[in-house]
Amino acid sequence: ERVGPTNTKITIEKIEDVRGSKRDYILERAKKLMEKIDTYNEVDEMSEEIGAIDAWATLITPERSNLWPDSFWHIFKRYGVYEVFRKGKTLEQMLQEMEEAGVDKLLLSAFVFEGMELCSNTEAGELALKHPDKFAMACTVDPRHGMAAYYEVERCVKEYNCRALRLEPYAYGNGRVGLPPNDKLYYPLLAKCCELGIAVVFQVG
Repeated sequence: ERVGPTNTKITIEKIEDVRGSKRDYILERAKKLMEKIDTYNEVDEMSEEIGAIDAWATLITPERSNLWPDSFWHIFKRYGVYEVFRKGKTLEQMLQEMEEAGVDKLLLSAFVFEGMELCSNTEAGELALKHPDKFAMACTVDPRHGMAAYYEVERCVKEYNCRALRLEPYAYGNGRVGLPPNDKLYYPLLAKCCELGIAVVFQVG
């Protein structure tokens, strides 16, 4: 069996669908928070429909779709999106799909794996500046690059108003074991993100 780009062994002990209970908790928590806001007088009439917030989206154009590492294709097949990722998308296609799906805005993320830039920080940042009503930027860096990564985060915030740093521990390991999210190599980046007031998003699944 494979999880991500690495081999692994998994034993399933229990499968439980917790989406309903999580949704109820979010609604109740939102109502309690809204009760604390004096200007809001319609807590009891809060809609049962709540918006979704996802971690990120990445624009992989048709010209870049062939850059995916071979180890990723089995994942896309499992998710049923093999053809989508094989063909890639144009910016126009992404905007149209957002409109059709009722998506107001995306956290548009750069994506780099093993030195291969499928969407660079500069590309994601420029798209976010060009379409500020549709995109906010999430940058990505490799913590093993030390101060270069540190200053890249700073650059993205200053030049592109970057709102989050995307980190993927599986990509920073030895091919079998990733770099744990609590490793000291992340510390300078986490401190910089606190200083800059941006979110840190870890891919751990």
